[in-house]
Amino acid sequence: MDETQPLLQPPTAQPRQPWYRLSISQSPAKAYYVIPLCAALGMLVGMVQAPLVQFVVSLVCSREAKTLQDTFHIPSTAVFDDIFALSRPREECDADATVQAISSRVLLIIQLCSALLCNYFPLCTTGFYSALSDRHGRRFVFMINALFFMLEAALNIFIARNAASLPIAMLFLSAIIQGSGGAASTVLMCTHAYVADTTSPQKRNILFGRLIAALFSGMSVGPAVGAFIMEKFQTIQVIFTVNFIVFTTWLLVVIFILPESNKNVEQRQVLEPHASTSTDTVAQTDSSPKVGVLAAFSIFFVSRGPNTSRFTLPALVIAHWLMMMQAMGIQVVIVLSATYRFHWTPGNVGAFLSTANAARLLGLLVLLPALSRLNKRLVKRRGERRKGQDMNTDQHISFDVWLVQFGLGLDCIALLLQGLAKSGWTMYFALIFQSSAVVYAAAIKSLLLHLVPPSQAGTVLGAAGMVEASAQLVGPIIMGTAYSAFVKTIPSMPFYIAACALLIGFGLVLTVRPEKQAVRDVAHDTHVVV
Repeated sequence: MDETQPLLQPPTAQPRQPWYRLSISQSPAKAYYVIPLCAALGMLVGMVQAPLVQFVVSLVCSREAKTLQDTFHIPSTAVFDDIFALSRPREECDADATVQAISSRVLLIIQLCSALLCNYFPLCTTGFYSALSDRHGRRFVFMINALFFMLEAALNIFIARNAASLPIAMLFLSAIIQGSGGAASTVLMCTHAYVADTTSPQKRNILFGRLIAALFSGMSVGPAVGAFIMEKFQTIQVIFTVNFIVFTTWLLVVIFILPESNKNVEQRQVLEPHASTSTDTVAQTDSSPKVGVLAAFSIFFVSRGPNTSRFTLPALVIAHWLMMMQAMGIQVVIVLSATYRFHWTPGNVGAFLSTANAARLLGLLVLLPALSRLNKRLVKRRGERRKGQDMNTDQHISFDVWLVQFGLGLDCIALLLQGLAKSGWTMYFALIFQSSAVVYAAAIKSLLLHLVPPSQAGTVLGAAGMVEASAQLVGPIIMGTAYSAFVKTIPSMPFYIAACALLIGFGLVLTVRPEKQAVRDVAHDTHVVV
């Protein structure tokens, strides 16, 4: 042994694994491990979206109109005074403005029950779970989320089996359980954080694109599978059973197989046995991120990205909120509006949703990499990058900002086309623009991560999840209320409102850009003189 080698070495042992963890769980975490989760989540969301709307419509159609009108505060001008007959044909229910108005209000309350808990219940918020994942690891949050999804699916199975004798309000309890676990926004936050832990900043936008592509690949298959199950079994109970099986499988995978990606958690697991003999170790273990809703959300106001102004993050947050607000609110409206305006069957709705998600998947897999390669060539042609050299942070920020603007603009055009549509083919034509606008989903998360330190990746993604969850709260209120109020006069009103929101977001993002090098040098010199 060399005499210059210190006798006391820092601990280099691997973190201790519980006895039930398989050997594969000790391998390094990789971004591709969570891609199947996004695909499964997308498939489940796509499977249940249209059948749930039809399930609510059928429940409303079998109740007394006057009772439901009073319960859900539907304006008298929006409904008729008749009483629904039991077992009405589906076509009658879909074409009845009364059923449409009441169903829209019921679905609105279901979404609110989930979104309220994602925002305002202190122990069950996306912001809380994001900071928790920074402190205790991504696996820990994955397990909590999967458990609540399982409980929600089990309750939905019970509701579907006893739908005739249970009140519609039981669906609200199911949504509350989902919101208590963070819902889908927490899954997406944690998967993005997992990818950020295992990927270099230069490759994040591409891998985020693949992550969202996996989500849309599942969502492109899900509606078709859901429509097939509904036509085959004539009950939504089978779909809820598939949800329960998938989330049970995912929980078992996380418990026994999935490696932890948060390196800070692994280091604390190694250092904890030595904490009693090392004050430095104690200081390090006490520096873990604080868990709290306000601590997660405040990052937008206390952090400033490299070479950007202090208004960059707030402007992006507002634009992202507007984007997610219309996206969360317009989903149910598309299904209701298509059945009312174009008399689409569940099979037609499922085919449209599958085509829409497949088009978005194509945009992520083809358009996003093509735009990325084109941008690198343009940067090289302008002499801002040498051959074999990676782009710097300013160039990444500029490209991501352009992608966000590109997505907001095209999505605004698509919504206007869908609102003005007089036939079903126009809805499909608008998908050309929506398939290109999907690059926004990958660019916004990559942009946010470029604007904060790597140690705060989970926090900023969780704060973005809180923004998305609050949009999930407000979006259905705006879109659902607009549809209920204008379904008999201007049923396309929610599409016009959504397009206006995106136009405002587009204007905000136009103000976001990295400062020029010359401006930064002058500011630095002024600071030195002072």
